[in-house]
Amino acid sequence: MYSKYLVFNNNKTREKEFIAGIMNKINLDEVQKEYINGRFFDAYYALDRLAINNKAFFQVLKIGIMLCSILIVALINFSDNSIVKVIIIIISALSPLLFGLLQYFKNDTMWAHHRLKFESIKKELYLFFYLGGSYKAFKDRGDNAHKEAFYLFVEKVELLFDLEIKDYFANLQIGANYVEVYKKKELEVNLDNHKKIIDSNKKMQK
Repeated sequence: MYSKYLVFNNNKTREKEFIAGIMNKINLDEVQKEYINGRFFDAYYALDRLAINNKAFFQVLKIGIMLCSILIVALINFSDNSIVKVIIIIISALSPLLFGLLQYFKNDTMWAHHRLKFESIKKELYLFFYLGGSYKAFKDRGDNAHKEAFYLFVEKVELLFDLEIKDYFANLQIGANYVEVYKKKELEVNLDNHKKIIDSNKKMQK
């Protein structure tokens, strides 16, 4: 079901199968599975695809600029030939054009942006799968552990999606500010859910 996202990256097939295997093992209801298989994985693999495509485009442009520079130096010795002169003029115009495309589309920055967001979401997914980090509190819930942890997972990944969009439209300003905002929001979510867990345990004890 995820094959449409695996552009330029055959290694993702193994990851897809691994994730599908875990999804079959954990206990979630149908609505929860629909969210993960739909909304979550659509965004998850879209970010990965964008990172791969931007990296490829960035590398093509960089190699093109480098080849133009090398060809101009190589051909300059044959500049007496009129055909070579035309070729040099064309290459000389092509090099700044490629550089302009690189500056305009910011493929290097977009590659870093999408890869950073993808890895953040991927980390959250595996913490949820293995009940690590802030999901440890649900380990004692037995077969219902993932069902109950699911709502915390949704809050955290939706926060990541929201920050990804805001960061993208803020000229892809990645750095300390993003990390600071995320940590602050994450702390608020964790505290709120910690209170919910305590209240839930109190009710169960009664």
